[in-house]
Amino acid sequence: MTMGYFDDNIVEELAGFLPIAPGKKYHLEAFRYESENGINPYDIEYVFDHVLKTTTESSVHCRVLHYVNGYTGGYIWIDKFCT
Repeated sequence: MTMGYFDDNIVEELAGFLPIAPGKKYHLEAFRYESENGINPYDIEYVFDHVLKTTTESSVHCRVLHYVNGYTGGYIWIDKFCT
């Protein structure tokens, strides 16, 4: 992917549309105007599946992604049936 093609404030939303496979690591270079070179590198990995209880009778099956970028890191939960 072209360096800095996506603004880094939408990477978490964009991740839900990527065909990310379990156990593989992905690298994405997003644009960030505050950084010296304008690039914020993201490393993303599908780490596990999880079930979130929404009510006592309902739940959402999710893919959980772990990400690390040039400024922070964290987890993203994505509804498996929306991807």
